[in-house]
Amino acid sequence: MNEDVSINQNLSSVKIIHLVRSIEVSSMIWNELYFHSRLRIFGVLYPPVVVHFFGRTEINDTPHVKDGFKKYFSTSFFRVLCLLSKLVRRRRYDEQMIIHVHNPVLAPIAVLTKWVNSRVSIVANLHSDWKYMRFHQKLCLYLLAYTSSYFITVSTAIQENIPKNVKDSLEKRNALIAIPNGIPTINVLNGIKSRADDQLPVVKREGAIVVARMVPAKNCLFIFDLLKQSNVIERLEWYGDGPMRKEIEKKIIDEGLEQKVLLRGTQPRSVVYKAMMRSSLYISASNWEGLGVANLEAIAFGSYPLMSNIPAHNEIAKKICHFTLDTDKPDEWIKAIHDFCALNDEQKMKLRQKFSNTVKRYYDIDSMIHSYINVYQRIANNKL
Repeated sequence: MNEDVSINQNLSSVKIIHLVRSIEVSSMIWNELYFHSRLRIFGVLYPPVVVHFFGRTEINDTPHVKDGFKKYFSTSFFRVLCLLSKLVRRRRYDEQMIIHVHNPVLAPIAVLTKWVNSRVSIVANLHSDWKYMRFHQKLCLYLLAYTSSYFITVSTAIQENIPKNVKDSLEKRNALIAIPNGIPTINVLNGIKSRADDQLPVVKREGAIVVARMVPAKNCLFIFDLLKQSNVIERLEWYGDGPMRKEIEKKIIDEGLEQKVLLRGTQPRSVVYKAMMRSSLYISASNWEGLGVANLEAIAFGSYPLMSNIPAHNEIAKKICHFTLDTDKPDEWIKAIHDFCALNDEQKMKLRQKFSNTVKRYYDIDSMIHSYINVYQRIANNKL
């Protein structure tokens, strides 16, 4: 409590605003930063601003989107730029604003607002692998890298592909840091402890779960090839939606998987958590991503992870002493699925419990939140 009071005093003249492109049902970092940080730094955080290139301005009340998510501000690109510029012009000289950018295409808003008032500071997050960004996204990342007080990656692994000249410049200013994504382990622990004997359940009927947007980066169709070839997975639940949904639905019909696959769409996190708790296997075949929170949550809830061989997944696998798999070798995936399902109930439970405990130890959301608050505090102290 004393630490929170101290933090609040140091940030008393600061306002922090998160610029995002969407509010998601999973534990997106901006959701967690708002809901958890606001309880520790009272009156400092604005609700997240969801920026559309076109669209009307409104305050949304959306408890169905995320459990406990009450409000966010939704507006167009140009409208939020005008609003922020007006806001910083009206602020007293001894007050400052931190604009936390979570999507590279929103960089111009932050930079132009800083141009209006030099006391505006920018914090930028890199949530995915730099080399897979589109050309316009990379241009914006360059802009953020050279104007941000801190450039934060959500895993150490994705720093590897930041261009050398950018990385050198950031490191010279001590502006490049990694803050691994975290999971709300209190909720996770409560969920697990609600089970009989405080142990992970043994699922008699082998089920798998996928929590991912239906986009090419997630390598969606590969997962259904695995399901077609494996005769031990009796059902697969997919949570998430996206532009590939129709293609996925066609794939399911073409492969005759209608009786095995349940496309759940976007659901509250409590629903997703329950699905993780009843699933034996969790599959993430992504071609690239940052440090997927859904991956961490699934493992924490006791799903046995099968993850593709990419840097972010390898970072998790190294922590839990596990392996990753190459997507160009589907036979290895099938063998891994069959090997796990061939274990007896006790062996499965021990494996899943071990991975669960390790993930919760390394990826606690309290540590993540504290690290971000420290960043905000450093900026505030430097501006005093």
